[in-house]
Amino acid sequence: MNHAFQNITDYPGTGPPTLFLPGWGFDGRILSLLKPAPHWIYPADFLDPETFALDLLQFLVAKKISKVRLIGWSMGAMLGLEFAAKHRDLLDSLVLVSLRALWPAGEIRELQAEFSRHPESFLKGFYRKCFLGDKAAYRNFCVTLEPSYIAAIKTNSARLERGLDFLGTFRTPSPAPDLPTRLSHGRQDIIAPVEEMARLPG
Repeated sequence: MNHAFQNITDYPGTGPPTLFLPGWGFDGRILSLLKPAPHWIYPADFLDPETFALDLLQFLVAKKISKVRLIGWSMGAMLGLEFAAKHRDLLDSLVLVSLRALWPAGEIRELQAEFSRHPESFLKGFYRKCFLGDKAAYRNFCVTLEPSYIAAIKTNSARLERGLDFLGTFRTPSPAPDLPTRLSHGRQDIIAPVEEMARLPG
C-alpha cells in the first residue's frame, strides 16, 4: 500500500467511523491542531491520486469496515467525491470542505513551475496562505508539523507533483442522489475562493 491509515484503534464505535482526507501538501496529522483531536481515520502520508482509491479499499477490507462517513478537504474533497461516485455502498455520508469547481489550467501551470523551481519556499508560502486569519493555529503548525512536511519533500516530490496534475484535470462528478452530502467553504479562503465553490445537484 502507498498510503498508511492511522487512528482506527481510537474509534469509539458509535455509528460508522469517520474518514478524513486532507488537502494537497498535508497529511491527516493536521487534525492534531484541533483540540480535542477527533477520533477519525486519516492518511499518515500526502495523498497520491494514482493509488489512493485502491489503498483505501484494501484498508477497509482489512479492517472489516463496511461504511465510513467521509470528510474531504480541498484535494481530499475531490478524491472523496470521486470515490463516492464509484463506491456509493461504502459511504454513509459525505462532507466536502473547500471544494473548488475547477482549477484553471494557467494557474496550475504556474503552481507546477513554482514548486519545481523552489519546492521548500513554495510549500512554506502555500501553508502561510492556508492559515490566513488564524495566527495562533499557524504558529502551532509551524512548530509542530511544518518541519516534517518540509523534510518529506525529497521523498514525496513526485507524489506532490501528481497531486498538482490531478487538481488540473479534476472534473466534478455528481454524488449518488441518495447519499447525504454537505458542502462547506471558508469565507476567507484564498486558495479556493468561496465564489469558486463547486455546486452539486440538489
